Amino acid sequence: FTYDGEMKFVVPSPDPAWQFTPESVTNAVDAGTYDYAATPISDNYKWVGSEAGHERDLYATNWVIHPKPITPPPVPTLIYNGENQIVLTELDPAWTLALGSETNAIGAFTYDYTMILVSSDYVWAGVPTGTERDPLEVEWKILSKPVVPPACTTNFVYNGETRVAVDMEKVDLDVFDFTEDSRYEATDVGEYRYVLRLHNEEDFGQNYVWQVTNSNPYADLVFDWSISQASNA
Repeated sequence: FTYDGEMKFVVPSPDPAWQFTPESVTNAVDAGTYDYAATPISDNYKWVGSEAGHERDLYATNWVIHPKPITPPPVPTLIYNGENQIVLTELDPAWTLALGSETNAIGAFTYDYTMILVSSDYVWAGVPTGTERDPLEVEWKILSKPVVPPACTTNFVYNGETRVAVDMEKVDLDVFDFTEDSRYEATDVGEYRYVLRLHNEEDFGQNYVWQVTNSNPYADLVFDWSISQASNA
């Protein structure tokens, strides 16, 4: 048998030719190993297949209700979106969460929660042998949202008009901004630089990450550009 919360009977229809001993456990609900014994009800009966001289001996054995295997819920891949995200969308009455478990968050970070089985009627499925009833610690993450930096035009020729090196339509000031000393527009001939910085607050997590191949995709991006002299006709 496997535990399902219902009463289990070791012998659904006992035979009138024999009887259980008073100590026998012949029905149960919870997972466990139970013992029962039986004897022929009178000398008019004997056990089939028993050895000579033991036809009417006490027959003793046990039966088992196995714990129900519980599959832990899958851990989804979450990406920062500025909203509160819940990692566990469904709970199971077979387990409860330990105090301090983190099951919802906003910032891009690594979190964890611990699931505890409510009784010995359950075991975890798919875990190493010997740990089937241990509290199950689960790590989950909200990943940083990838951000594509706006394109930079690196070379202009002087024409007396203000030149803008960055595609301002692709600048999302809610996600990143220019550093104070950045020069992303100019009129005169010269060398210029602007720096893009992600809005990653130190105590709130690295919510954004540049979609670039740099060794540190969270670092500021530096763009150099220039306005060169116009050629004389």
